[in-house]
Amino acid sequence: PRLLAVTAASPSSRAALAPPAGPCLSAEIKRLNRLRLAGSLAAGPLIIFVAFFSAPDGSPTGLLITLGTILVLGGLGLRLWALGCIDGNKKRRLVSWGPYRYVRHPLYAGSLLFLLGFCVLAGSLTAAAIAGLIFVGLYLPALRAEERLLAAQHGDHWDAYCQASGALVPKLVRRLPRSHTPFHIRRPLREIGALLILLLLALGVSRLIRLVRQVQELPAWFL
Repeated sequence: PRLLAVTAASPSSRAALAPPAGPCLSAEIKRLNRLRLAGSLAAGPLIIFVAFFSAPDGSPTGLLITLGTILVLGGLGLRLWALGCIDGNKKRRLVSWGPYRYVRHPLYAGSLLFLLGFCVLAGSLTAAAIAGLIFVGLYLPALRAEERLLAAQHGDHWDAYCQASGALVPKLVRRLPRSHTPFHIRRPLREIGALLILLLLALGVSRLIRLVRQVQELPAWFL
């Protein structure tokens, strides 16, 4: 009889009765995140090298610099916004406000915007393609593992959240209702120094790449 009762239960009841996600998935997420961080650090010099030896583009420099700066600032700003929303809430509840109202992984989306913005500033299509491949190879596996863990933890609430939000790009048709939730400044303040360093590096290195390509006759091995 107990087996029949569980089988006939609603999906939400089955989610409540299901055992919590085991330590194996959490360990897998930690492993993927370590790989993601190490791969990102290793990919930085590669992207810079490719940008140095890319053919100068014919687009207006001012337009590219403006677009790249907007992408870089937008990516870093999105990360700060997301950090303020998950601070103190990430392990206690399903965060679905702030940037999480629109996308399920705004931290990853912010990193992608930052990478693409740097490639635009440096004027290298090949570097942008490499950045996209790195994101697919290193970030998406971690993203999918995190989503499996969240689905196991939150059940039907996660399913409803996925229907109203995109993973990295907002959905235009459906959207979660606006909710008034606190924004904690502690975590953004703790991270803002590192993000400012990244901003200065992106602007400075991309400027250096353009100056060197103007002064020196570097071989154009890439687009």
